[in-house]
Amino acid sequence: MIDSNYYMDLCVDSQQNYERYKKDAEENVVRTEFVEEKRYDLSPYWFERKTQQRGKVTNEDTGIYYGFDQDNKLRVTACDDLIDGYGYTSYGEDHIITRLYVNGILDSIKVFTGQQGKFERCVEYIVRHGLELEKSWYDVEEYIYEDDRLIQVHNPKYVGKELYKHLENTYLDYDENGELHQVFNGVQQLVYNNMTNQAALALRETLKAEVIRETENIFKATAEEINGEQVCFFSIYLDGDPLDNPLDPIYQPGFERVRVVQLEQNENQYFLWSAGEHPMYYQTGIKNEELRTKLHMLYVHWSLREDCYTERMKFWQEVAYSLNESDWSEYLPVTDDFVIFVDWEEVDFAQGEHLQGIPEHKQEILRAKGLILS
Repeated sequence: MIDSNYYMDLCVDSQQNYERYKKDAEENVVRTEFVEEKRYDLSPYWFERKTQQRGKVTNEDTGIYYGFDQDNKLRVTACDDLIDGYGYTSYGEDHIITRLYVNGILDSIKVFTGQQGKFERCVEYIVRHGLELEKSWYDVEEYIYEDDRLIQVHNPKYVGKELYKHLENTYLDYDENGELHQVFNGVQQLVYNNMTNQAALALRETLKAEVIRETENIFKATAEEINGEQVCFFSIYLDGDPLDNPLDPIYQPGFERVRVVQLEQNENQYFLWSAGEHPMYYQTGIKNEELRTKLHMLYVHWSLREDCYTERMKFWQEVAYSLNESDWSEYLPVTDDFVIFVDWEEVDFAQGEHLQGIPEHKQEILRAKGLILS
């Protein structure tokens, strides 16, 4: 697919002439930007394709910085990809090479062919385990244009590999003004959308109402499966990365018979609220594809512009709060202390982190029964 010997020769040259490439890049820098996190990448639409926010510029010396020459071309990158990793970029007539070093030892090179702004190809050749062919590996991207707009990024390395199908192609869509509108991966999953904050807020409110209605359906379906067993809670489990998990969130019922035994055994707060202590085969998720697609759209927006973890948590805690204000005995055989709460991998039950979506009047019932401590 690529001539590995050619790129290995470039890597050997990059290591042998480290001081020269470093000096050439640094001497051309006329402006430096310190940032909080990675902010620039020569790969077209890198942040949009990775669903990542650009790091903010800061006046503080964060150790992460970029150096630009008099033509505003990127020459030096410091610690934006790797700790102690410094990249030095040189420009040719039909190619650009970034050499990345860690403590003076070559980690990798990135070779862009074509003109900046309309690259034809990028090969990243990685030699962090040594300058030997058998220890090296690579990634490759090919850029496809239509009317001078990048419409597809093709990664031929993954063609035919079903497990990595999402890496084969990325598709870019533009609005009527020529602005990037949406980006989809190889399995047609949205990874970027150019949605305004106002549109996102309206979508958020609509989704909250739809999720509550969908929960009714979930409770009704669960009631048909549990054969009249009393339910003491429903947890809404949030996965660590919702962009990679289409089943997020997961609904899990907790049964009173399990909790009775736990109380008799003086179990701690973790076990009293852990959905994993209850029968797992009643787990379920949102099956409405349209609703899941809209939730994913909102998660993408938050990932690009906000703190997705915080925004998603607030959303589901508000959902839980609204759900807790309803009488669910019509749908399920619930206990008088039945609640719905948001759960996640690192939740601290002893500190009451799961109580954010539970109204105070219901917390009082739980507190009186010794089910919560805070």
